[in-house]
Amino acid sequence: MKLPGNRGDLLEYVVINKKPSRSQFDEMQHVTYLTKDIAGIYEETGRYGRPNLDKYAVEKDSLGRPFFNLYDTDDIRVEFIQPTPTSSTIKQEQ
Repeated sequence: MKLPGNRGDLLEYVVINKKPSRSQFDEMQHVTYLTKDIAGIYEETGRYGRPNLDKYAVEKDSLGRPFFNLYDTDDIRVEFIQPTPTSSTIKQEQ
């Protein structure tokens, strides 16, 4: 849900029909940072120690927007997302 204002803040609703497991609960708690350059942020986090594992790979959401996640020691997620698909992302899908 888009929140009022010009920043483009969003509120995500997570609907589940039973008590979440510890890992599901940890996954629901997250902070999202918007970026205009997902490739640059991904490269920079690699220089600062992001593991080079599939868990941290850049993916696309259901709208084609590239994103990736990092996790702290309690498995709290920090998500980086580019609000609009890049031209290279669009070319890959064709």
